Amino acid sequence: MMRFLRPVLGLLAVGFLARRIYLDRADLATALSTLSPAAFGTALALVIAGLVAMMLAWRTVLADLGSPLPVPAAARIMFAGQLGKYVPGSVWAMVGMADLARDRGVPPGRTVGSATISLALTLGCALALAAARLPGAFWPVLVLVVCGLHPKVLAWALSVPFRVLRRPVPEHRVSGAGLIEAAGWTAVGWLLWGGAVWVLADAVAPAGTGWSLYPVAVCAYALAWAGGILVVLAPAGLGVLDGALVLGLTPALGGSAALAVAVAVRAALILADVLVAAAGLLVPAQARERKSTELM
Repeated sequence: MMRFLRPVLGLLAVGFLARRIYLDRADLATALSTLSPAAFGTALALVIAGLVAMMLAWRTVLADLGSPLPVPAAARIMFAGQLGKYVPGSVWAMVGMADLARDRGVPPGRTVGSATISLALTLGCALALAAARLPGAFWPVLVLVVCGLHPKVLAWALSVPFRVLRRPVPEHRVSGAGLIEAAGWTAVGWLLWGGAVWVLADAVAPAGTGWSLYPVAVCAYALAWAGGILVVLAPAGLGVLDGALVLGLTPALGGSAALAVAVAVRAALILADVLVAAAGLLVPAQARERKSTELM
């Protein structure tokens, strides 16, 4: 059944992505013409580097759960599977990753569990960064994030759907060391993504802004990303992320410049997803490994 669904899901993901590029072609062209090629190219490179860091965070969690993968294989699974986020709904990226990971003998439940933990890490880091710009909110949010990401809390949260479905609860648990390493890669990813927004914002900001705009860019994008991911019906955070980013950057840049940056960020995100997915698919598929008999 999954062999039938794989090309269907792939075609849907590519189709929705192509449709999004077509519908946004005028805005994307305007944004690209507003900014220098050097600024956009630097931002694109930082976005791609951030995606690689996030992939390494997910790979760390997956290995901690009992399924270590070589970096090329992990890149192929994550970057190709992540195109599913452009299909409306909130599960298609994980479905795509789980299907591709089967070829490496990874149980679907373990792939979904590791992706869920990675998403929780990314969201927790985003909320902590966003709260850094809200007086009095940073420490309460940070304490809440740290408590929510405790290995025992994550283990309990991940066991709930298995218990509801009356399926065997996964025997592997993410460790504190694994979470710390994955959180480190996640933090690196956020610094790179914030750098991409900063490069674009600095290109249209008033003279003399410089590095003082970097924390604004990081926190504004973190808040916008968190809003986009929490609205599960918005494919790839479309509309929610962009609007929130405009609101976050307007006080520092002005409305028109903030809008140009938001559109350029969207262009960089789409192009980066296309490039890393294409690069991931160029990695030769490994011979199908012996399937695990574990039911997860």
